[in-house]
Formats: sequence, structure tokens, C-alpha cells
Amino acid sequence: MDSLTVVHGFPHQERAAVAELYDEAFGQKLGLAIPNANKRRALLERHCIPCCAFVAYRDARIVGIAGFQTGQSGFVASIGIKHIAHAVGWCHVPRALMFLSLFHRSPKPQELLMDGICVHSSERGSGIGTLLLQSVVEHARNLGCTSVRLDVIDTNPRARMLYERFGFRETKRHSFSALQPLLGFGGSSTLHFRIGAVAPGGPQYD
Repeated sequence: MDSLTVVHGFPHQERAAVAELYDEAFGQKLGLAIPNANKRRALLERHCIPCCAFVAYRDARIVGIAGFQTGQSGFVASIGIKHIAHAVGWCHVPRALMFLSLFHRSPKPQELLMDGICVHSSERGSGIGTLLLQSVVEHARNLGCTSVRLDVIDTNPRARMLYERFGFRETKRHSFSALQPLLGFGGSSTLHFRIGAVAPGGPQYD
């Protein structure tokens, strides 16, 4: 019988598999800044930070990833302008930064900010997203955070349903209607999960 586990971080030899799955989920958005998929994945592979992710395995195969940011570091926070220039060329850096700025977020004090959650297409609906969210929220509580924040685009209702079922609530909406033909979506929502106090029987969330 297949075994499913969620672990904090991943070894060096798993970097390529992590980059491939992350790009499968977010390549459409990242591709606006870095169109070449091979260069995009190579960038993610070299610079993603393992300690800022939870990874779901079905036996030995990676089937889900949840990246996050804290005030100290982030899953893709180490990717800088020089790295982007190496992927697209210096003449295309301004355009790449313009698109990346649309998705840039920074965590507030005592807040964990999710850098994206993705589940392999063959595993969607199997509860992996919920397990990853549980791991991220528990990690945030252990760090002393009081909330977890994420953004979800308006063309991904399935992901939004998962977050709201878990207990995330919308706190802000962002409109990109003028850019919809280019982006493929017209807006996004910011959702928060408030972390409650610890009960004697284990963690308890508001």
C-alpha cells in the first residue's frame, strides 16, 4: 500500500523534482517574467531554499510542495536580479521585474507568508493540500506566528475552496482587470488564517 508522508525540507538530490513540480503549478505566472521553461526551472532548482518548504511524498515520489516566507528567509527569496539577468539577459530584466512585482509579497511581523502550494495533477483531491496546510500552520505556530497569509487568483476556485474549508478568510481583494488579457486572470484575494492558543490536547486554531 502506498504511504504518504509530509516532511519539512528536502535533500539536495530532490531539487530538480521540486523545481519541476513548482513550475508545473506556477509556470504560467512566472513565465511572464522568465519565458524559457528550462531556464526558469534551473533558476528554481539552484536557488530555492529547502528549509522554507514542506514536501509531500507518495513513497519516494514528490507529490506536493508548500513553500513559505518568514521574516528571516523564503522559499524563492534568494533569487536576485543577477540570477534573473542570467536567465533572461540584462535587457529583459526591467520587464521581468515588472511582472514579478505583481506577485511580490513580504511577511509582516509574526506572520508566515505562503510562497505557493502545489499538488501533482495525479494526486489532486487526495487530501495532500490539506496535509501541507496543516504542516505549514503548525510550523507557523511553533515559530510564534499569529497568522498565515496567502494569495489566490480568481481563476483558481478549487484552491480557494481548499483554503476556506481549512479556515482561511478573505481580508483583501486585488484587481488586475486591465492586465487580464496578458496575465490570464483579472484579480486575486488575500486570505488569512488566524492561529489560536494551544490547548492541552494539542494545537487549536481559530
